[in-house]
Amino acid sequence: MGFFGGSSSGDKSSNSESPSADFNPPSSPLSSPSPFGSSTSTSTSTALRNRIQSDVTARQNLLNARILMSKVNENCFDHCIPAPGNTLSSKESQCLSSCMEKYIDAWNTVSRTYMGRIQREGGGGLIGGPQ
Repeated sequence: MGFFGGSSSGDKSSNSESPSADFNPPSSPLSSPSPFGSSTSTSTSTALRNRIQSDVTARQNLLNARILMSKVNENCFDHCIPAPGNTLSSKESQCLSSCMEKYIDAWNTVSRTYMGRIQREGGGGLIGGPQ
């Protein structure tokens, strides 16, 4: 018998059964039904999608807050406290408060403007936006 069940010129056996006839592949985990297949209910997948979207939004908000605080600390501290000491003077404290308020107001203004622009442009592929 030749390669892959074919006959060779020197093979005179009368075995008509192919070698693959008794091949029984083991059942694999890939042949089992997928948890993401059509058996998943619409309400469950919608709830999962909403939960993932809210988790992503919460993480993004946390990241934005960290970036904001980092920038406020970096810029306001450098501006208001030229010579750090053990305590803050009232002037330094007022400067920090004023700087932080201005920085946060500017951040909020930019964020609102950016979100308004995204909404006007139709979501642009954002999570939860139009597909």
